[in-house]
Amino acid sequence: MSTYQFVRNLGFGNVQDWVNDKNGKVNYDKYNKLKNFMLENGWEEIKDLKEIEENINKGDYIKYLTNSNPKNGGEKTIHNFKTDEIFSISYPKFNNKFRSGGFFLGIFESEEDNEKYLLYKPHRNTSPPISCQIKNIEELLFISRKRMKLNKPMKKSKYKIPQISTQISTDLPVKLIDDDGIEQIVYYAKNLYFYNRFINSKKFQNAKNFGWEWDFE
Repeated sequence: MSTYQFVRNLGFGNVQDWVNDKNGKVNYDKYNKLKNFMLENGWEEIKDLKEIEENINKGDYIKYLTNSNPKNGGEKTIHNFKTDEIFSISYPKFNNKFRSGGFFLGIFESEEDNEKYLLYKPHRNTSPPISCQIKNIEELLFISRKRMKLNKPMKKSKYKIPQISTQISTDLPVKLIDDDGIEQIVYYAKNLYFYNRFINSKKFQNAKNFGWEWDFE
């Protein structure tokens, strides 16, 4: 069972929406329940943030908890589809907040402030990469792509979809549902002929029927 399935059983379609309270702060009771579930299912915690690059490879999954340093914030509307409750969360600051993370891309140092940043790709592939200052992270959890595959039974090998296929947008996007239940754009067809050819291809049908994953190579 994935973290998405874990919170979906509780009526939430997003891990982050369940872990953080209505005041925008992390609920540590919920976080610790999720963390224990993750550690029991192959996730690992980085004890020393200086060792991120030594332990995490590009494409590995990460989730993290921010400390009290971040200063900016925002608002978000949350829907519990089991109770049909809709409420708004206000984030005066992004401190002490659980982040669902995504796919690890690397660590870089900014020339503007000489600070080190963690860079990752959110689960929704059309979203741009997100960065977080290392000094703003309280806890960081990760699971390797290899271990994640072991956690998910498959009938056949998954079809690898290159990220480059989503870079040039058109009016004919092709979508697939990923393992977290998120609808992802996997291909942009330049015309109807290429659209029909793609969705009727054997590779697309295999990806749809037996699963797929992003190719980070």
